[in-house]
Amino acid sequence: MNTPLPPPYNEFNNASAQNNTNSKWQAWYNKFLEINFNNNEAHQYATIFTNNEIELNMINQLNEGTLKLMGIDKAGHRIRILGLQNKNLQPTATSMVQAQPTTVNVS
Repeated sequence: MNTPLPPPYNEFNNASAQNNTNSKWQAWYNKFLEINFNNNEAHQYATIFTNNEIELNMINQLNEGTLKLMGIDKAGHRIRILGLQNKNLQPTATSMVQAQPTTVNVS
């Protein structure tokens, strides 16, 4: 019996990279839908961001010039995308809870 050979490295590596890219693309696509881009715009921008190897954790490093260079031509779209920086910096409910000093009356 002949056992089948594993796929060549380049086929395996390409498939792995493609899956990773697909998950990054999907994350961007979902993020753009969250900020009210339509399906076509979200698809286009997710493709642009993944092709430029921009990851979600890089949002705070984006600026208007970078977005223009990437081909985001509409000013309103750049403003909406840059608004993601503020969303990432908004405090969570638990971080907003502040400890209040307790007053103890000793009589």
